[in-house]
Amino acid sequence: MPRDKNLRDVRYTYDPSFWKENSLLLELPAPKALQADLSRVKNMEEQYYGNAKNKKESQ
Repeated sequence: MPRDKNLRDVRYTYDPSFWKENSLLLELPAPKALQADLSRVKNMEEQYYGNAKNKKESQ
C-alpha cells in the first residue's frame, strides 16, 4: 500500500482468484467457531438468574 495515500483513498480491483487460493481463509473454521460461540448464549432469564446466583455465592 502506498504510504502517501489514506487507506480510504486506495482502491483495488476485486480478484476472485486471490481469495480462491488464499490458504488462510480455507483453514479458518468460521462456521464451527460461530456455532460454538452461539451454543454458549443464554436467554435473558437464564442470564438474570445466573447473575443473581453468582452474586449471592460471592457474598
